Amino acid sequence: MQVLKELRVDCVTQLLVESAHLWWETIRERRSGEVLGWRDFHEEFEERYNSWEHRREKEQEFLDLRQEI
Repeated sequence: MQVLKELRVDCVTQLLVESAHLWWETIRERRSGEVLGWRDFHEEFEERYNSWEHRREKEQEFLDLRQEI
């Protein structure tokens, strides 16, 4: 499904629930006066929910996996 760039943020943020929805409302308030586009949303989302530390932690968990025989 293709979504126009201008509508992406509105479409995606409608799917956010609970703490993620509150997080986005906080971002919007903090950056009031700005037109927040897809890139803005994506950067904020990645920083909040997929930080470097989080990625590193998950990478280490993956590397620590052992296959049972």
